Amino acid sequence: MDEWVLKRFDLGTLSSPLKDRFFFHGKAIRHFREEAGLTQEQVYNECGVHYTEISRLESGQGNPTFSTVESLAKGLGISISRIFSLAEAYAEGKAR
Repeated sequence: MDEWVLKRFDLGTLSSPLKDRFFFHGKAIRHFREEAGLTQEQVYNECGVHYTEISRLESGQGNPTFSTVESLAKGLGISISRIFSLAEAYAEGKAR
């Protein structure tokens, strides 16, 4: 990899291909949001994570920080462990 790409990884503006596992966290977030019948904008109003960031996470284009997952869980009215558990189930092929 060239130096420019490595620098972007360090700055957090480019996701590493090794971080694909975070796709499953976004998929879990989408599941719980849809289960609650909320739009991304409504979740934003509840937890303060901007709806464009929620969209990025749900589509697998972002790597959420723990505090982001914590805020989203609070906004969705669920525990953080539910998000992590479902993400793990998706990653292991135990959920669809």
